[in-house]
Amino acid sequence: MKSRRTVLVAFGAALAGCAGLDGSQTATPESATPTGTTTRSDQRAETATDQRTASDKRPDPPEGDAVRWTYQTNGPMTGQWPGYVTDRPVVRDGTVYAIGGTNDRGTPPQERMQPPRSQNVYAVGTDGTQQWRYAANKSVPVVAPAANGVYAIVGWNTRRLGIGQQLVRLENGELQWGTEPRDRYLSILGTADETAIVSTHDDAINRAGESLFAVTADSGRRFERETGDIRKAVVQNGTVYASEGPDRTSAFDTTDGTRRWSSAGRLLGDPLRHYGDSLYVRGETDSGEPALAAIDESTGDSSWQYQEGEATEDGFNVTGAVERDGTVYATEFGGRLVALQSADGTEQWRYPTANDTRGPPVIANDRVCVPVGKTTVHAVDRSAGERVWSHSFKRSLRGMQTASDAVVCWTQGDDAAGVHALSFDGDPMWRVIIQGTTTAPTVTESGTYIGTRSGYILKLGE
Repeated sequence: MKSRRTVLVAFGAALAGCAGLDGSQTATPESATPTGTTTRSDQRAETATDQRTASDKRPDPPEGDAVRWTYQTNGPMTGQWPGYVTDRPVVRDGTVYAIGGTNDRGTPPQERMQPPRSQNVYAVGTDGTQQWRYAANKSVPVVAPAANGVYAIVGWNTRRLGIGQQLVRLENGELQWGTEPRDRYLSILGTADETAIVSTHDDAINRAGESLFAVTADSGRRFERETGDIRKAVVQNGTVYASEGPDRTSAFDTTDGTRRWSSAGRLLGDPLRHYGDSLYVRGETDSGEPALAAIDESTGDSSWQYQEGEATEDGFNVTGAVERDGTVYATEFGGRLVALQSADGTEQWRYPTANDTRGPPVIANDRVCVPVGKTTVHAVDRSAGERVWSHSFKRSLRGMQTASDAVVCWTQGDDAAGVHALSFDGDPMWRVIIQGTTTAPTVTESGTYIGTRSGYILKLGE
């Protein structure tokens, strides 16, 4: 068993000027040369010409009653690291955006870079119909839809440093502009009034030497300022709340980049979250023991800390915290789930899981669900703190999300991945087993969307 002191650090782009359009980057709208194949669960298929050949052999698309449709991209969803897949699909305003397939417009400038060829961005309707495909001349690690357009990061990486990475803006699949390339990793932290908020970082996590910048939809630079490494943030109410460097949370103004405050502790959540006037961070007590801390969103001041009643030898090594209806539910690496009053951190109840709890809890109606060990989920009554049900999977539990009527669990093993929907009472509703590896799923009220390493985008649900 790993030490409970192990901290699970969340990962979370900089503008030197905007470059002109690159002729080697093109968009393929559906009306011009559509690519891909959509197959619906009723076996009716819509096909279109694409770049595949007879030698491009891939597994058949996943099947089953819970597969609403599959969309086949023109190649594998190869991630930025060997053996990994691309980021999960992003859903906004009835469109699914996904990174997939490759094109012949670019190859890495150095050997052993991943992926081996430039990639595409696909926009597919929630009914499985392709809207457009954008062929970049580099790899595409990130897409972030915004009002009236899509932002993306294009560029390569050496596993230690980004190479030639740029922020680009797409509208209806057409490239509008791109920033000057930088040899840094870039991350899109969020958007504010159609302005992209971007950070730079590398493989180290330092307190200085990086940048936070903002670019408007018409390519104007709003601001740029020095920061530490920022890989993830939440952008809300005119503020960027970011995990900065190795050990602090900072707030920046989205209009001019002014640093409003910095506070000790790393922001919790995947994605990072902001609750009312509070943020929850992985902090430390005055004696250096790990603790859960609540900080004021306006000032960054600590409102309270929790170290589990009588202090334990290793403190409270928090792995996640969520707030609902005035109560904070927090998990601790060593196997504890606690309910605390959000106002002052007073403990309401404590639930021992009898195994590690390495991931965050999720709220499912009047239950709070927590990952236990590698393969099990426990559902605990939010009022009483008592277990209502548990469910174990064959493969490792990698994540949980909730829809209006289900807990959707993502599992991954050596042979296959699984997506399992459980009712709030713990009853199986549907499941899909997918050979090979997959992206993490994206759960929405319109359905659950996932990408496969073999190059399919799937919509799942009853």
